[in-house]
Amino acid sequence: MFGPYIPVSVCQHGYLYRIIAHNFQFGVYIALEEGFVGVREKFGNTDLQIEYHYESGAPFGTALPFSRLERCPVYDL
Repeated sequence: MFGPYIPVSVCQHGYLYRIIAHNFQFGVYIALEEGFVGVREKFGNTDLQIEYHYESGAPFGTALPFSRLERCPVYDL
């Protein structure tokens, strides 16, 4: 663990976070989904996927944010 995680109530829509998750280490928080969109690479293919905040609970809550980095420049998320 890299320090205390950021609770879902504090996460801000549209910001990039450093996260611990199954499929990626950086994700943009989407408030409506309570999850993080990130780029996943598998078998040479890349696509966007959502990993839900840890507080969503098992089995879907797999992303643990611990650092907010900056605002995503894409406004229509």
